[in-house]
Amino acid sequence: MREFARFDLKNRFAARERPASAQGSSIAPVQWFLLFQFACQLILIFTDIGTLRPLLRIASFGASLALLIFIQGCGRRHPASSAAVLILIIAFISILHPTTNSLIGGAAQAALYLAIIAPLFWVSRLEVNLDGLRRVVLIIWLFNTAGAGVGVLQVVFPGRFQPNLSSVVQGVGKGYVDSLMITTPDGARTFRPMGLTDIPGGASSAGFYAILFSVAFLLTRTSPPLKVLCGVSIFLGVACLYLAQVRSTVVLAGISMTVFAGLLASRLRLAKMTALATILGAVIVVGFAYSAVVVGDKFESRLTTLTAESPGSVYFKNRGMFLQQTIDELLPQYPFGAGLARWGMMNYYFGQKSDADREPIYVEIQWTGWLLDGGVPLILAYCAAIFIATLTAYRIVHRTFDTESDELIIWGALVVGYNVAMFALTFSYTPFIGQAGIEFWILNALIFAAANYYTSDRQNRTAMFQG
Repeated sequence: MREFARFDLKNRFAARERPASAQGSSIAPVQWFLLFQFACQLILIFTDIGTLRPLLRIASFGASLALLIFIQGCGRRHPASSAAVLILIIAFISILHPTTNSLIGGAAQAALYLAIIAPLFWVSRLEVNLDGLRRVVLIIWLFNTAGAGVGVLQVVFPGRFQPNLSSVVQGVGKGYVDSLMITTPDGARTFRPMGLTDIPGGASSAGFYAILFSVAFLLTRTSPPLKVLCGVSIFLGVACLYLAQVRSTVVLAGISMTVFAGLLASRLRLAKMTALATILGAVIVVGFAYSAVVVGDKFESRLTTLTAESPGSVYFKNRGMFLQQTIDELLPQYPFGAGLARWGMMNYYFGQKSDADREPIYVEIQWTGWLLDGGVPLILAYCAAIFIATLTAYRIVHRTFDTESDELIIWGALVVGYNVAMFALTFSYTPFIGQAGIEFWILNALIFAAANYYTSDRQNRTAMFQG
């Protein structure tokens, strides 16, 4: 919190001048990093590389560690940095926990925590203007739009465009794998759309990103071709959400869009918001109608279960039981963690299965993973980091008074809505132990770096965090 206060006070009077050569955006490392991440993902799901899979995964996350070491800069530390450091201290101390599965597995798990949260540090060091921010978001948006499109094709043309199924999913058993399949109206059996992932239903995340980022581009760009592409992206995103049958992602999309619209309503013209709502409504209706024609009423009946009972009852029947188990059983047993590499990919790749005291523990939601890896201290530290990051983006939205900064307001509001949705996702999934976690910290560091750029680089500009 001290870092957050320093961030606010410094920016009230920030007006330092930099050379003309520095008035640009050094965003290339982020772009190349994301392209490398997505390339690794495509290689993993569409090619059979056998024993090289762990090496490719290590390279994917290791790139973040390399950038943490080699990228230098004069940017300010993100306000959530102190909480992030505390997370890492807890994770690395947990390597020495008596029931850590193995030294190699524990070290790998701690390094994974560092790789995921590292963008909060190295991205904040960069000079990021709005053009650079747009280019990074554009890469994430286009990849996820492609993922949503592939997901739709996987249902329309069963058996085609299918990536390799995750080895972890296969290892659960045939009964579980069969439960992840759907039957199309013509009787064909196929997996829920995976998109550009190796998890059935994984395309729903791509649909979520496609919708959220499309809305931001619709509000910030005037190019007619781009607006048409945004409409197509929203259509694919909605259709993918409908076809994937992942109800939690539908809820998350609703949460993020509600928060996003609520923040913008007080800062932008009502007419602009009304026009956007009309366009969105039309595209969403068309997307759902198309999906219903493709797959029939089975999907519709699944979505209607969201409103058939109270939200608490629906959650408990699907994921709430895992939260209750975490609180009632695992918390008393492991208040300070169960040691590292007891779950997830690190256990799968490096875990020792012969020791009963270090046996794998099943994890379905992020709260269970945090508890096992570092106990209550890790839960508190990670929640603090997410809260401070969200509060920072919120203050960017409400401390920007220059009318020329409307676009920064929009991106700030998008990050707030996205953060709230990602935190909600921790109750039904484990987003902060993989690619989704890296993207979370990249987006938060980007909006922070952009806010600093437009606050401190121009003497004649109204201070963004004034008053």
